[in-house]
Amino acid sequence: MEKTREAYTECMLELKKQVRQDPGDIPLVIDYAEKLFQLGYFAESKELLTQLPDNAKDAAEVAPQGAKALFLLGQIAYLLGNYSEAEVLYKTLAHQFAEFKDKAAIELSAVYYQTNRYKDMKDLNLPNDPDLEIPVPGIHKVLGDRLPYQVHWSGAEEKVSIPFIATNPLPLIEIELQGKLYNFIIDTGAADTILDQALAESLGIQVYGQGSGMFAGGARADVTYGLLDSLTLGSVRIDTLPVMLLPSSTIAELSGVYKNRYTISGLIGIGVFRQFLTIMDYPARRLLLRSRNSTGVSSQGAKDDSAVELPFVMAASHMIISRGVINGKDMNIFFDSGLAASLKILLPSESVRHAEIPVLKTMKIDGSGGGGAAKMDIDIFKVASFKLGDLPEGKRLLGASGIFPEQLYFDDKCGFFIDALISHQYLKNYIWTIDFNSMKMSFTKGKKGSWLKRFTRIPG
Repeated sequence: MEKTREAYTECMLELKKQVRQDPGDIPLVIDYAEKLFQLGYFAESKELLTQLPDNAKDAAEVAPQGAKALFLLGQIAYLLGNYSEAEVLYKTLAHQFAEFKDKAAIELSAVYYQTNRYKDMKDLNLPNDPDLEIPVPGIHKVLGDRLPYQVHWSGAEEKVSIPFIATNPLPLIEIELQGKLYNFIIDTGAADTILDQALAESLGIQVYGQGSGMFAGGARADVTYGLLDSLTLGSVRIDTLPVMLLPSSTIAELSGVYKNRYTISGLIGIGVFRQFLTIMDYPARRLLLRSRNSTGVSSQGAKDDSAVELPFVMAASHMIISRGVINGKDMNIFFDSGLAASLKILLPSESVRHAEIPVLKTMKIDGSGGGGAAKMDIDIFKVASFKLGDLPEGKRLLGASGIFPEQLYFDDKCGFFIDALISHQYLKNYIWTIDFNSMKMSFTKGKKGSWLKRFTRIPG
């Protein structure tokens, strides 16, 4: 089948019709649930699968459809942040279906990655694949008995405010490493913290592996994985962090984004942010972090009554994805604060066609990102209508295709369509709260300086 949203939607609707005619056909129901999943209707897919009789997921009854059901349920649990449930499902999959043991091991490594249980990977016998999405095979060997992402607060209050030293074209903050301050870009499109390789060598970072990463425009670059002893953000210190190392020449390209006014030493990504209740306060030009375990703090407590809340899923190692509507079409939207383009929305070419968006012009640009400098052919357009939940509808949003990695449109590792990406240019208009406990985020329009006052009054 052609990998387009239209083709999969047509197939899903036909399966829905068949299931209504024969609801007892278990393999048919599982196929229907799979198509719902692939289109991003995760709750609907889970509802179908959980209503199956227990023996529908038994190897002796409907193999291999039973394996598919277990795998889908594990994927959905993982996306929704229900990692304990996902672990049980993947272990059951490996136990009941020997041919799925390797696949289950890869998914279990992702569960252990999100829950900071790297030591539990030692018994998984992961395949030696440099393109594995979760970049930590072998890290348990260098960790030893240490636990990753150990958070230490220096004050009684478990919260910190870190000012942006620049807001545009991307938020830039100072991070302390071994007593010295370095400039890092905030990037929710990055998995782990990314460091300049020369800086990493000067810090004596322990290296444990090699791999390959995908960056803007679909560019791929070799990356080195290492272990950072600690970094400090204001009054909070984080010990034992997995990091990605990129060549100094690649990182230097990022300084050009700021017209060389600042020397960039790396990027800080979701690996750090998911340890906290994270608030990107763009109007007040600051990053706010609070303990995920603080009493009485939730996404509701970290915003005012005007906030709009959106559920999200976490795909692969770090991709924050929620539902949106573009020109009346349901789509899955990737939230990437680290994209510096002067465009609010990026689409793969297939989404441009699906949403019937007329291209205004095609141009060549010189871009830079984690994959280094690159020449890109991009199509410029304006999206007539863009809607995220109850947020105000965006009209005539400037966007482009050619920067969004086409490989992500339907990536086999995620298993579902990722139709669009919104960038810093869209997010910078809001106070953006990301709650990894509830798997919800909220957006608030705030006046400059007003949000910090509310934040400091949160009981805890």
